[in-house]
Amino acid sequence: TFKQFKGKVPGMPGTLTDDQVQETLKKFEIHEKIVNAMTDAERADPQIMLDDVENTDENCPLIQRVAKDSGCAEKDVALFLADFEAMRQSTQRIAAGEDPDAVNADIGSSNRAERRALKKQKKKKGGKRR
Repeated sequence: TFKQFKGKVPGMPGTLTDDQVQETLKKFEIHEKIVNAMTDAERADPQIMLDDVENTDENCPLIQRVAKDSGCAEKDVALFLADFEAMRQSTQRIAAGEDPDAVNADIGSSNRAERRALKKQKKKKGGKRR
């Protein structure tokens, strides 16, 4: 399990602090509750849940149901889906041949201005974003 690695994650430089390990374990617990509250169809096709994020006209009923059934906040379910989608996109980009460091840098920039600056920088270098 994650605890057995004692803060050292294979393939990642450095060591996580005890606080970071505890925060990650807490996040894993929330994610497990959310996934367990999903239907078989939703687990088999995550796009069902991702599409619900856009369903603001009906107040995202699937997210509401999963939040209620998991005992988590709707915000936590939406953040889980956002994290999942970011990971899926980064994996696809790396599989398509993009530089993993560049992909990770792009993901790491959480504010809009940073993402735009990175995008402009890529265009100047002639790189394409998928």
